[in-house]
Order: sequence, then structure tokens, then C-alpha cells
Amino acid sequence: MKYLFFLISFLISQSTFGQSILDGNSFSERPRTDNFVNLTKVFSDKSHVSFIGANYYNYLDKDPADKDSSFVLDAHITPNYYFGDQVDENNINKHNWLLDINVKIDIRILKTQFSGPIRTASFKPGGRLHYSHPSWSQGNDDSTGGFLHSVYAGFYHFSNGQDGIAFADQAIIVDNDSLAYINEGHKLNVYNGSFSTNYVDLGYNLFYCHPDGLQKFHFNTNFELHYRGNNTEFDGFVSRFNHSMEFNYLDMHRSRSRGTLSESWRSSLRTNFRYGNLDNLEGGLSRRFDVTLLYSHKLPYTTTVSGFISLGYRGSDHYNIYLEDRFVFAKAGLSIGDFINY
Repeated sequence: MKYLFFLISFLISQSTFGQSILDGNSFSERPRTDNFVNLTKVFSDKSHVSFIGANYYNYLDKDPADKDSSFVLDAHITPNYYFGDQVDENNINKHNWLLDINVKIDIRILKTQFSGPIRTASFKPGGRLHYSHPSWSQGNDDSTGGFLHSVYAGFYHFSNGQDGIAFADQAIIVDNDSLAYINEGHKLNVYNGSFSTNYVDLGYNLFYCHPDGLQKFHFNTNFELHYRGNNTEFDGFVSRFNHSMEFNYLDMHRSRSRGTLSESWRSSLRTNFRYGNLDNLEGGLSRRFDVTLLYSHKLPYTTTVSGFISLGYRGSDHYNIYLEDRFVFAKAGLSIGDFINY
């Protein structure tokens, strides 16, 4: 029952994604998605959820008999609230900027740890301000093709919502010795250790539309700078500087009866590289990078939901306080967010 509750909550929390699309009475009344604001929404972070049987995590530095790598549920939820996305009577955006306020929430339910329903999670409240000058768009539409450029700056606070001591050798799991095994072999207190950091990020987007309108491409590069003031206990575990890149390819479908275009499927490649001091993470170069391959296909009878499959490797686990863990993974599930429809 609790998993059904999470699925319902997941869908409700994302209702704002499809609002602008659902407000129209026909395809022809939808705002065109070949302009700066709507392309930014289409390629923004999407929410996704996968359940038991569709999650495979192989932790490279753990005993293979360790069952903590099996998840009943793995979810990433990110509701977005946009400001500056108004359009005029010609469906042209009124502004050259877009403010995206959101919170990124990562949730895992482990098989061997009753979480009632979630014992720990990761939270990233914050936002980004996107900007694109009119001269940065060069014929980017479905008839002539072309390029569109944009930049953005953002700020996020990253916390796991815990208040325990950060290090395992100083932590005491009171009145529950049966859970003491969770910290065995860890330097960090992954049971209830407090973790938080703040970061700013700067990024650049390049959008390209093929002249036939049936292929679209997106490239993003992002620079993320973490700062923690006097809170230096995670030095050596968390890099202060990350550089990530993402490439998306979209295949479009043209309706013969209506003459409209809509996104059919997309494939994505995402990479992240960590710089700086990671001396407390054994493994050298393999600890510094992540890579993910993602395929998603829009489901019929919907404008916001897709099925997805992803494969990847993480040199350091971004979830909660599990920074020492590295793993390969495979997931399949549902994703929700904006797609190209016009």
C-alpha cells in the first residue's frame, strides 16, 4: 500500500509540469516548443521512479552477500515552479529569462532496512535563472532548423535531513543494536550521520533543430562549486568542484492527420567529473567520474509520461551520506516532465 501511496504522491507533485500543455484545446493552440523558454523546460531535470525488480545496484566495494544494494523503490522527484514563462497572442515568449524554483528529492527504500516509509532521503532546494538573448537564436524552428543558445546560474542547498555525528567510529545507534551492521566498514555514519553542503552552478545550453524538424539535439555543460565555510569534516569525501556534461538526441513524430510534431523518444549521455581532494575515497581516478546512459520513450495517451531504461556507473554515491560507495547500476521505470509537442 505504501508504494501505491508514493506513486500517487509522485504523480500529484508533478502536476505543474503539464499544465501549460493541458490548458490548450487542441495541438495547434499549444505554445511552440522550439523557443528558449520551452526548450529549457523540455531539457530540465525530470522526475522518475522505479520499483522492486527494476532496480539493479552492484556495489563494487561491498561483500556480494550484502543485501543492502537491493531497493524496493528508487525515486527522484523534482517539482518545478517557473516564473517568466508567459507567451503573447502569437505564442512567443514575452521574456528572455526564465526563473526555475525547484527542490530535488532523492528517495530509496532498502529491502533490509524498514524505513517507515523512508528513513533517510536527500534534499536539494534551490533554483536557476536562465537567460537567452534574441540574437542567440538562429532560425531554430521546424521548417528551417538552426541553433539556440542559453546560459544559467543557480544555487542549491544539499542536505540529508539527519542530525547524527558524521563519522561511524563516533556514532552510537541507541536502542537498536540490530542496525549496527549498517555502519560496519564505513568511515562515515551512514545510519543517521548529518551531511550538508551548499553549491552554486553555472551552465550553458546549446539546442539544435534539424531542418526536417524530425531530429533535435541538446548539449549542456555545467560547473558546480561547493562551499561549506567552517564545515570541513567532509573534505576528502566531497569534491568542491564538479564538471558535468549532457548530450540528448530526440526523435520526433509527425502526425499525418493533424500535421503536428511531437517527441517520440530520446537518448541521453551524461557525465560528471569531480576535481579536488578526494583522499578519503580509495580508488583513485575511478572515484572521480560518473557516467549514465538513458533511453526514454513517451507513452501513448499522455503528453508528460515516459518509460525509461538507464545504465551507468558512479564513482561516489550522491545519495544521503553514502559518499564512500561506488557502483554500477541498471534501472527501468516511469519518468515525468515536459516534452516537445506542437
